[in-house]
Amino acid sequence: MKARAAARGLPVDQIEAEAFSHTAIREYVTAEQIADQVLYLASPRGRTIPGQSLSVCGGTERPG
Repeated sequence: MKARAAARGLPVDQIEAEAFSHTAIREYVTAEQIADQVLYLASPRGRTIPGQSLSVCGGTERPG
């Protein structure tokens, strides 16, 4: 976001707001949240989820 803001000569918070306007969650996905998903899928509770392609993207509707 910093590089994009610098390239466009805009504040980072404006670039973030623009990017988040295309997501359902409207916040960054953290490394901990991704780890939680991996742990769930690798656990016995995830046994009914076969080889799926999952996106941990905060519900991005289109790239920002």
